[in-house]
Amino acid sequence: MKPGTAVTITDPFVKYTSLIATRVYQPDAAQYRLAHHLQKVYTRLKDYTPSHEYRRRIGLISKAIDEAHSGSTGRDLASPTHPIRRNPLFARFFSRNDSSISKETLALARVLTSYQAALHVDSPKGLFLSGEVGTGKSMLLDLLADGLPNRHKRRWHFNTFMLHALARLEAFRKARPHLSDEAAPEYPLLWLAKELIETSPILFLDEFQLPDRAASKIMSHLFVAFFQLGGVLVASSNRMPEELEKAAGGYFQPPATGGLIETLLATLTVYGRRLTVPHQHAGVSSWDFSDLVNSLGPADYVTLASNYHTFIIDKVPVLTLSMKNEARRFITLLDALYEARCKLVMRAAAGPDGLFFPETQATTRSAREGQDDDLEADLADATYSETMAEVYQDQIAPFRPNVSYYADAPDSSSPATIYDPHQETDLSGSTKGPDFTKTTPFTGEDERFAYKRATSRLWELCSARWHARSGEGWWMPLPREARHWEGGEVSRPMPSALDDVCEAYFPGLTKEVDDMVAKGPFEVKQTGDLGPLQGRIQDGQLYIIHAQRKSDLSTEMLNSRTASLHQLHRAMLTSPSPLPDTIFSLNFQDQPFGTAWTYSRHADPQHASHLPNARSFLMPHFSFWAWDLPFIGSMSRAAKAITALEAEYASPRGRWGDKISKAVWRGTTWFNSVHSPGMRQKLVKTAQGQPWADVEPLDWGNGAGGNGNATNALPIEGFCRYKYVIHTEGIAYSGRFQFLQMCASVVLTPPILWMQHVTHLAKPLFSSELEHGGKKWTPTERTRRAWPVGYKPEEANIVFVAPDWSDLAETVEWLEKNPDVAEGIARRQRELFVGGGYFSPAAETCYWRALVRGWAKMARTEGHGWEETKGIPFETFSLTNTV
Repeated sequence: MKPGTAVTITDPFVKYTSLIATRVYQPDAAQYRLAHHLQKVYTRLKDYTPSHEYRRRIGLISKAIDEAHSGSTGRDLASPTHPIRRNPLFARFFSRNDSSISKETLALARVLTSYQAALHVDSPKGLFLSGEVGTGKSMLLDLLADGLPNRHKRRWHFNTFMLHALARLEAFRKARPHLSDEAAPEYPLLWLAKELIETSPILFLDEFQLPDRAASKIMSHLFVAFFQLGGVLVASSNRMPEELEKAAGGYFQPPATGGLIETLLATLTVYGRRLTVPHQHAGVSSWDFSDLVNSLGPADYVTLASNYHTFIIDKVPVLTLSMKNEARRFITLLDALYEARCKLVMRAAAGPDGLFFPETQATTRSAREGQDDDLEADLADATYSETMAEVYQDQIAPFRPNVSYYADAPDSSSPATIYDPHQETDLSGSTKGPDFTKTTPFTGEDERFAYKRATSRLWELCSARWHARSGEGWWMPLPREARHWEGGEVSRPMPSALDDVCEAYFPGLTKEVDDMVAKGPFEVKQTGDLGPLQGRIQDGQLYIIHAQRKSDLSTEMLNSRTASLHQLHRAMLTSPSPLPDTIFSLNFQDQPFGTAWTYSRHADPQHASHLPNARSFLMPHFSFWAWDLPFIGSMSRAAKAITALEAEYASPRGRWGDKISKAVWRGTTWFNSVHSPGMRQKLVKTAQGQPWADVEPLDWGNGAGGNGNATNALPIEGFCRYKYVIHTEGIAYSGRFQFLQMCASVVLTPPILWMQHVTHLAKPLFSSELEHGGKKWTPTERTRRAWPVGYKPEEANIVFVAPDWSDLAETVEWLEKNPDVAEGIARRQRELFVGGGYFSPAAETCYWRALVRGWAKMARTEGHGWEETKGIPFETFSLTNTV
């Protein structure tokens, strides 16, 4: 695709639905509805800039602040009726004797009016997202923030934004030491609101919170001014807006001296304090847990995450109730590491689920057995106890120094309406306290959300996918605006783009491509209409040059060719960056030959197909698009059916042991591998009449074959009802293999001789290593070259049995006697290929792009007449199947 014609999807709803369609995300009804709302916000904000009136007002605020000592009236700031005049923060800019402003507007009781007025300012409305931990708020917020084609935007994590705000307020104080103390509380917030509007009137804040009263007051006044100057806020939080101010804690402290960050050799300066990193090298820092949480706080953690991309943390203890302070600091650290996309290596006394407050877990389990949900939630929270006293005081004797009564007149029948200073010490003896057996209304819920979020993020930070990330942009230091627009360009691609996440989401996916590229350059010669299909990728368009005639192909061959081309075409159309121009050969036959894209290669690296002049670049099988056998169908249909079936064995009513305790197989006995003649006939003979086996040759009725329906065929999902499924290769491979690998069942097969594009992810347990008392077999040299590593029973995800099936019965018997091992092998297989997404359309698309790029890097076409041969567009070929 030419650079000038590339199209980038920026609409958050379109991006979300595209990611669902490519299986990067799983469907979620709540996320889908929210994506609709985000689309509306996107429409409102994509072309938004504050109006001329707002820009003029911003300039006048700056002028008014600079001239505050001269008593300027600020009459030009806003019209007499504009709601900004009713905001007490702006009161100093208007003359006290201004006839349009009554003294009433300056009273404390009128502060609410400024909040109400801010809702009616003529600027686009933002959005506040609230929901439980792990529901996708941050992901959806990023879809909007990254895609919004507006230069005047900025995305922050709330902790980072708060630290930035405090640093800027301190800078204002130092730059204007002559402002009176009386003016100081108001002018810095106005100045900061003005600065935000000038740099980014569209503000995205993730994990919004009001952690203490000071932060609540600052945020309240800052954002009222921000809104009245034309600012727009899109925020996410674990709490509903009306619940935010219930939080109690001390996340933020006023800055001391100095800027936010100053980097020194092996030492950092944070707010004027020296922060020493005990062990660090090349962006990696190593810590003992106690050093991180005993004296450091949010500013330190943000600074560290901005200067080191990898953290090694040792000696992390189980955080008991007596270590709530350390737990909170540790949570803040995890937030900083997660937001900066740092890598974490940690040695702890327990896993993520058992790290926080284990004392509450037993109580929680007992509550689940017979108590109501409210009590369970209360008992599970470790922070309620420390909030009792404050809640008691607020309910019985709320601190209201300027209020005598809470009703129009004293009411002796309602003692809570009259403030009695003795109530908090219970001297009157007449006041009933709150019911401490029900703590649901009490505060402390923010910490509970924080613990759940920390557990979720620990699992992700320690996952293989997270650590597999590499390449430019995976580490995003917080103070550096890695997510923001710079000079009209996005500083990095949108993080949801498949090209950015392929390696992270699907580790090892492209090994087959990488191995072929490592062999070096090769020539692509024209083979004519009798050889593989040959085509061209040029300027983002797919062309077909040579192809066998439709009449020369069987239905299966024709369908496989069409399906593979559609896979390639989809990968090209959805690529966020153009795929390179190249000439390719696509072999849709059962056996690989020559230099081409093919469905399989021989597993033995010394096989003839791996001669120096041959390049077998593996491509995804056509069944990933569709398969017209009625008992198989498309991959998407089978995957849905298998997932529904496997859910039966994972539900409270079922378990893996409820599967049928037999080894199952259906197939045609005459369809044998060229390297294992008679393999299928031997299987039928070995399993015939055995109680552990459900093995039958397919009965095609009146001699029908091919695409007919066998009378004793099982629907492909039906194999997953068995504990053990038997796999047999065809002439060169088996296109049905990946369907069996979607089952949480143990695959039993002779050593695989033909590799497909993800077969290398299999971890075989050789049955010859088992102590089952049966006949032992010795893998051949060819097998050992193909599969040099054998795995332990607790690591494997597939079982290799004797090529002649001589130990099949003993292997099944051994697995039956070791059900935990068998279930582990079965579940590891499904968790990898399905849970890991390797059979998803997203992985298929990732692989195709890597295949094209790898091939194009090494393919040499000069001197073979390709310059004068362009071919016909794929769209035309797909209708006619002829060139």
